[in-house]
Amino acid sequence: MDFYKAIKKSDKVQALSKKIRGGKGELDDVNKLAQAVSEVIGKSIAEELNTGDSVETVSSVLAPTLRAAHEYLQNMTMIVINKQYQAAGVGLKAQKAEMKADRTEKMYERIAEVIRDVAAGDTTAD
Repeated sequence: MDFYKAIKKSDKVQALSKKIRGGKGELDDVNKLAQAVSEVIGKSIAEELNTGDSVETVSSVLAPTLRAAHEYLQNMTMIVINKQYQAAGVGLKAQKAEMKADRTEKMYERIAEVIRDVAAGDTTAD
């Protein structure tokens, strides 16, 4: 799965990303973006499963995909936080956080939910 190609196909991801990059996003928008990204990943992986890819193949794709998603969402978060710091007149800059298991747990849960929905025939998740 090509993470960046997959998110370019999502209108929701693109709209939120544009809002954030345009300086109008808030932390709530980053949260919505994380949910939308999880849905895109889940749907993409579910489609790979439906086309006959083995679980091992999907698992080997999931780790680098989640790293790319973490990096992408972290950059969006830093844009919002730096904008808030600047507006408040604070001379700080947002720091990058390491990818830790507890930070990805909700993403795993959302991806699993979307995979179950797609497997059940609900392809509206986007």
